[in-house]
Amino acid sequence: MQLAQKLGIATASNIMVFASILASSVTSVSAFTITTGGTSVPGAGQISSVPNTKTINFDNGIAPTTGYAQYSASIGTPAIVQGTFSDYARPSGDQTKYLTIAPVGANVPGSNSPITIALAKAANYFGLYWGSVDAFNTVGFYKGQALLASFTGRDVPSTTASGDQSSPEDNVYVNFFAGQGEEFDKIILGSSQVAFESDNHAFQEVPEPLTIGGSLLALGFGLWMKLQPLRGIQNSKFKIKKI
Repeated sequence: MQLAQKLGIATASNIMVFASILASSVTSVSAFTITTGGTSVPGAGQISSVPNTKTINFDNGIAPTTGYAQYSASIGTPAIVQGTFSDYARPSGDQTKYLTIAPVGANVPGSNSPITIALAKAANYFGLYWGSVDAFNTVGFYKGQALLASFTGRDVPSTTASGDQSSPEDNVYVNFFAGQGEEFDKIILGSSQVAFESDNHAFQEVPEPLTIGGSLLALGFGLWMKLQPLRGIQNSKFKIKKI
């Protein structure tokens, strides 16, 4: 309930979803809240349980460079791979393609850390299926050029951050919720060692105030219009005919 209040959740269905997420441990750093827990999908690992999100699953083998979330690398293009190799491992239970990140010069796929995700509109939520969580993996949130908050694998609740490739503790869906005024429009993923593996990135766009206000105005105007005929009928009952 505390998390639901922080996020300003307005519907009962959303409250139920976030209540289920709260069953896992919660960590708060700065104005961000971190939880673990997603929805398991056979063959695809886990996806976000948060409603109304935009998801990037990399199944087409490409990190998008257009659309809502635009990915870029410090060198070349982000590396989308599949399977497990000596230098990196798929997130547990994920048979699909995923993003791998390694430091420049590591001479493995994904040796182009950091990866920048530029958002077309500000978001207040980011989630990812984080495989073999490591302490040297980092996630940074920005508004323009200003860093709002930065986290490592150690900040993920209930994980060992030891890079275990099969442990449920270190292969988890991680949810980052921004506090009020901490909405972000850029995410930077980095890794100082081999490697940072993730899939099923999810984003929740911040609703535009004008959209909400416009909807309320339209609703009020519609209600006013419906009442006008009724008022006309009521007034007609009280008209006095002059002789």
